Amino acid sequence: MQLRTLQNEFLQAFLEQNTASAFLKNIQKGQELSEQERLAIYQESITECLANALRETYPVCEKLVGDDFFSGMAYQYIEKNPSTSPNLFDYGDRFADFVFDFKPAQSLPYLSDVCRLEWAWHRAYYATNQRPMDFNLLANISTEHQADIIFKLPVGSTLLTSNFPIHRIWKTNQDMNQSESFIHLDEGAERLLIWRKNLDVNIEDLTEDEWQLLTEIAHHMKLGDVCEKNALASDIIALLPKFIEYGWIIGFEVG
Repeated sequence: MQLRTLQNEFLQAFLEQNTASAFLKNIQKGQELSEQERLAIYQESITECLANALRETYPVCEKLVGDDFFSGMAYQYIEKNPSTSPNLFDYGDRFADFVFDFKPAQSLPYLSDVCRLEWAWHRAYYATNQRPMDFNLLANISTEHQADIIFKLPVGSTLLTSNFPIHRIWKTNQDMNQSESFIHLDEGAERLLIWRKNLDVNIEDLTEDEWQLLTEIAHHMKLGDVCEKNALASDIIALLPKFIEYGWIIGFEVG
């Protein structure tokens, strides 16, 4: 039997949790454990490994719902969403969508957005490093090509909006936070930028103008198009130097 065929049969047996799988014929029966029991060891080990990965990525979600509830939710997610990457840090990217549709969690309408924030934090933390802005190269772009500049947000950054105060929920449930803050879910929508500078992941609360301009940059709009769209809103264009200073714009290309 070819290795690829053997691996595919093992994966199918693992995902289906099939105790009568044809793959069992490839497992030698031991004196103490049956073929089914030996396969179950792998199933339980891999499942728990993925569950631990979810716990590490979504600690606030786990804190909000409790260990047992989170474990039940995680196991159902794992059953429906097998890992497709050899890198464990990639696992859990669809967890927020799963939580949104998870009926037992419907009484917590903000929970899926909290998970989106946690995934954005996770994504920023493990993003690849990048070089800082080359200001000399930017300054030397000819006048006729300046309108074609396309600015870039930091690698791994996320723009996130929510109708719930998810940033406050996230901050309140950090281990180092000792305050007893009461949060009203109707406090208003939040617009957030999650990004990393050096080794620190930052969550920025944005104004409406900051959100609009960063969204246009995220959509790879050329500088000329951005200026034309906001011709009557000079305050928005004036934000560009601030974004560069803060590190919210980290690079550029000429389209």
